[in-house]
Amino acid sequence: MAWNLETAKTRLGIEPGDMSKDTQIQAAMDTALSLCEKYCDRFFLQASETETFYHTSTNVFQLKRFPIVSVSKGGDGAKVYQERGYLEFSRYVIEEEVEVEYLGGYSELPADLEMALWLAFDNTYKELAPGGGGLSGGLKKLQITGVGSIDYGTSAASSGDSGGGFVGGLIPISSIGILDLYRLPGA
Repeated sequence: MAWNLETAKTRLGIEPGDMSKDTQIQAAMDTALSLCEKYCDRFFLQASETETFYHTSTNVFQLKRFPIVSVSKGGDGAKVYQERGYLEFSRYVIEEEVEVEYLGGYSELPADLEMALWLAFDNTYKELAPGGGGLSGGLKKLQITGVGSIDYGTSAASSGDSGGGFVGGLIPISSIGILDLYRLPGA
């Protein structure tokens, strides 16, 4: 598999030549990726990146797009921890502004991370689809026999349930378990 439009169409059972839903599919892919990246406080897909650090007084710079492939600016004299995504200098860098230019991210997503993204895509696509929950309508009431129910139309919970929403929002719990392996500490 790959994180691309063709794979999404196959996943949805849409013929490769049918371009009628390409915009909607791409929007769901972009949204799912963005949600997962925000959850992990980092970026996944390989690209050139420039990050600016202000008022530094440290010897470690954690970059947001990793694994790091190469550093073209700002990493002189630093040890590059490619898989963990940070630069470590032998001395503290005390500067008003430090700019780091680099190439980072996965050229090919690890299988588990890709699966987490596709699971988030499934939810996102359903929400963005005509008649989906987010843009037109949505879940009004959830009832589980023997457990209780939540009426989202009145924001009241009944039958012993404390209310609330879905724990992961558009990111399903099964994806969160995987994404936790890729989160930056403190995210």
